Formats: sequence, structure tokens, C-alpha cells
Amino acid sequence: MQEMLSLKEERKIVVVLSDGMPDSVESAQYAITQAKRIGFEIYGIGIVSSAISQILPETSKTIWNLNELTQALFSLLQKALVPAIS
Repeated sequence: MQEMLSLKEERKIVVVLSDGMPDSVESAQYAITQAKRIGFEIYGIGIVSSAISQILPETSKTIWNLNELTQALFSLLQKALVPAIS
């Protein structure tokens, strides 16, 4: 992420792919908090594990088959990139 800080793009989106709980939940939460603090948007996809939803409850999806990966990724990014219509 440090390399991305110097990029001129207005938005910086990070997608985390995970197959389970991190070794240190506290360290993962700290890293996510710091990334958000400096302007990164963090999204997650859990692969055969819903643990990511504990760390990123509002910006994650869980898939149970790799065939679901494309749809899950596009769904997350659509919510991020297309403004909500009220």
C-alpha cells in the first residue's frame, strides 16, 4: 500500500482475498484501520470461509466455489463504484 500512496488516482481500492482467519485478528484490524485512515477503500472476499465478514462486515462477500469469484468481485466493486440510487 505504501507504493500506492504516491499514485495520483483519487480513489485507491484494495481487495483482500482470504481462505480463513488471519493469524492475528488484531494486526489485520489495525492494518485495515490504518489503510482506511489514509484513504484506502478495503473490500474482502472469503474463499470457503466466512471469517472475512468478521473483519470487513460491510464490505465483504464469501464464496464457496471458485466459480463464484468473478460475480462476487464484480458485485463488491459495483457497490463501490456505482453510486447508490435512493
